[in-house]
Amino acid sequence: MHSKVTQDIKLMHHEIKGSLFQGIVADQDLPASPSKNVSPSHLPESPSHKSRRAEVADYKIAVSDIVKTHVANLLQAQAVPVRYQAAEALAALGRRANGARAALERALLQDSSVHVRKSAAVALGELGDRQAEGALRNAVKHDEDKFVSQRAEQALEQLFLQL
Repeated sequence: MHSKVTQDIKLMHHEIKGSLFQGIVADQDLPASPSKNVSPSHLPESPSHKSRRAEVADYKIAVSDIVKTHVANLLQAQAVPVRYQAAEALAALGRRANGARAALERALLQDSSVHVRKSAAVALGELGDRQAEGALRNAVKHDEDKFVSQRAEQALEQLFLQL
């Protein structure tokens, strides 16, 4: 499931990013690779820019809604596969799932399923929020499953390798 969500988000991201750049080039008749002196903030607003900004806003809202849905599934679903898939999907979203840290920490520290806890640790690493350090360190020291501890340790390494 998470691979489908990831593919949908990546496709949406590339379509919007591509249409923004193409619109700037088409509207201003600039070369395909803009120089350092040309930036979107220096270009006049055109109707197409405004509609593209609306597309970007819609994209951000869509990602936010996806994150909220996965957080709800992670915290409220009775079925382990649903919680597991939610944690995996949040991991796939990476930094775009920035509103999910508290839910992922809760899942890491409290979920009854080793699979959900392991995926929550991975997701916290992918999220890149160093505020997750305490929960990850707690899991390294206290989780009874060695795979959860290992994933939490890898997530800590990932957090501190990122700049």
